[in-house]
Amino acid sequence: MGGFIFPTYSNGLKEIARWLGFEWTWPQSSGTAAMLLRRCWELTYDDALRRKLITYNIEDCRAAAVVAEALAHICGDSESHAKKLETVNVGSLEVCFQRTFGKFPSALPEFEKINTAAYWDYQRSKVYIRSDKVIRRSVEKTVKSVKKVAITKEVVLDDKPASCPRCGKSKLWIAKRMSRVVFDLKFTRGGIKRWVVRYLYNSYRCVACKAEITMHRRETKYGQNLRAYVAYLLIEMRLSHQKIREHVATVFNIPIITTMAHDMKEQMATKY
Repeated sequence: MGGFIFPTYSNGLKEIARWLGFEWTWPQSSGTAAMLLRRCWELTYDDALRRKLITYNIEDCRAAAVVAEALAHICGDSESHAKKLETVNVGSLEVCFQRTFGKFPSALPEFEKINTAAYWDYQRSKVYIRSDKVIRRSVEKTVKSVKKVAITKEVVLDDKPASCPRCGKSKLWIAKRMSRVVFDLKFTRGGIKRWVVRYLYNSYRCVACKAEITMHRRETKYGQNLRAYVAYLLIEMRLSHQKIREHVATVFNIPIITTMAHDMKEQMATKY
């Protein structure tokens, strides 16, 4: 029903079917209540609960048939529907203006295209007064971290220590499989692109002293090229730490906190 909008608060079957005139025998009917009813029947084997649940499922099918019939009549432009549905093609509705403050006439046609493509949320998230703390806080709340990381490359590291550094024994077992993700940038002739590498390595345990050993420490999750790029933005472009965080998150979809830009600058200063 993505192409149809009924005058209801949601696109749920219950609301649309009730608007079309269908009613359930069970007034509190819902998918969650049906699951609870099913569980109660499994515990008690009450035949009345079983009949109530079967009736609810049958009426759900009938409600779906009512909605399907209404959609068929709308698509077929039929006048015989009992509800006499009044339909309106939203594409035919005339809109006086598409912006909050109306149209912005400009002397140059190029500016007209820019105004047509612009929208208020974008302006609010990119252009605001630095002194207004209320707007700054509202903008920062809209910045969401990346939940699922798209890995560009996986690297398997099979380095194994020759002996235990604590007791000197050479008999080691694999304790667990570990991984770490490094966010970086890759510089090419055509530009810069995001480069995310997942390193897979083993953690070993000594048979004698039970010490856990690994050849790879959990260092920073930001690669050398990304740190160099942040240093370039700081020194050459003279961007603030907040602007660098927003730039890296918007352009490369790499989440960093504001203080991390300062830490990267300190790391690069220490190296050079």
